[in-house]
Amino acid sequence: MSGNYNASPDDPCGALEPAGPSDSPAAPAFADSRGASAPFPVPLPPPLVSPSSASCSGSAPPGSGYASPQSPFPPSVMRAPSEGKAVAALICGIVAILLSWTIFMGVAFGIVAVVLASQFSKSCGNNGKAAGGKVCGIVGIAFSVISLVTCLTLGVLTLIVAEYAIPYELVSAGSTSPAPSVSDDAETMEARSAAEEALAKVVGKDDVVVATVAEKADRAFDNSFGCSLSDMGIDPTDFAVWLMEGSTFAIGDYDVRTYSDGTGAVVATVEARSIYGVMGALLDGLMALGGDGFISDEERNAKLAELLPQAQDQAAAERGESFLTLELVRADGVWTVDEASLENALDQVFFS
Repeated sequence: MSGNYNASPDDPCGALEPAGPSDSPAAPAFADSRGASAPFPVPLPPPLVSPSSASCSGSAPPGSGYASPQSPFPPSVMRAPSEGKAVAALICGIVAILLSWTIFMGVAFGIVAVVLASQFSKSCGNNGKAAGGKVCGIVGIAFSVISLVTCLTLGVLTLIVAEYAIPYELVSAGSTSPAPSVSDDAETMEARSAAEEALAKVVGKDDVVVATVAEKADRAFDNSFGCSLSDMGIDPTDFAVWLMEGSTFAIGDYDVRTYSDGTGAVVATVEARSIYGVMGALLDGLMALGGDGFISDEERNAKLAELLPQAQDQAAAERGESFLTLELVRADGVWTVDEASLENALDQVFFS
């Protein structure tokens, strides 16, 4: 609608009446370069924008009424964050599981997988590949630890088996030369028979063995109490017979070894009384009587001889188990137990 209108003075709310020419002020004029006059240009306000269209475009806040500047780049230029770290974490996790048997490589790749997955999740949020890589990395580290424990266990078991597989004579001599080959079953049976015969003399109270044990027992009392069995008026042979009474021995099926160089070894288990069981009971009896108050050696020796039977009764039921090794030598086709080895076995059974 063009032109000017004025409200009627009689009815302000009524219809508008067109204003007369004298009522409308003339627009200012300016002279152009040609000398003609023209109306002064009036600046126009910025175009109005619908609030709904502004909010949909995401450029201006709702209700602003003005359009905001648009991005100069097309939407296709805006890309999602790269998944390179997530993929790398997944690959490293899988490699950690596959190389877990190598232990160190499994642990290394597992740690890398966990670190990459954690960095990606922290910067870009949750992702299936990153989560899978982290889980695989942890599993790879766990498998590597299990592999390490298994290797250590097998190593210890191997050392134990190797230690028991080394022949006794090579260990005792400290030799590094290879062990001689094992002889056949016939040789093994002959060596077992020789060892059983020697041990039967111990439990059977052979005269030679009894004399050896009696001599050792007499010397042991003299070293411990300052008087021997003979000084107490007790026959060392009788004491040796009592000490050896009830002894037993056993040789296992795989405890006999014979070698082609004419040597062998037998491991036996012997149960017998020990002289130190008797001495302990005898010492307790002396202490109970105030043994330090004896006025002479004769009085002390007499008191020891009086207390010895009681000590023997207390120690009679005690049996100690000893594991001993007898060394054998084959001479002129016959296996015999080495005498020094048998004497050491007596010391180990009755005097230790």
